[in-house]
Amino acid sequence: MSSIPPNAPCPCDSGKKYKKCCRVYHMGVPAPTPEKLMRSRYTAYAAGNMTYIMATTHPESEWHRENAAQWEKELTGLTGSSEYVGLVVHSAPEPNSDSGEVTFTAKIMQNSEDISFTEHSRFKKHDERWKYVDGNISQPEK
Repeated sequence: MSSIPPNAPCPCDSGKKYKKCCRVYHMGVPAPTPEKLMRSRYTAYAAGNMTYIMATTHPESEWHRENAAQWEKELTGLTGSSEYVGLVVHSAPEPNSDSGEVTFTAKIMQNSEDISFTEHSRFKKHDERWKYVDGNISQPEK
């Protein structure tokens, strides 16, 4: 399921081992906060776990696709040659009962080019689980 060894540092930069961090969410435990969901999605991208990305995208999101096979192919094409090298969470205010926001910088290299970005993301609950809705992206200061 994952290309990340359980005892490796979690790619989300939490300081924990993968098995004690994002792996639990990848195995089916609902992420308890928008920040934990965002971190686990970053780690899923790093691991090539597109099934998790698809499962944690809100059905109202512009990124959601009905055709799962085509969606997975699209996601894999976007991330196939990317190296996820770090994550910085700038803010993650306490969410209300059904919506929340997180601002973060995803550090990513693609074909030796820095394609890092900063995003202010929105999350909403769907079926009692946090899901990614959308985000405003900007380039981080380098």
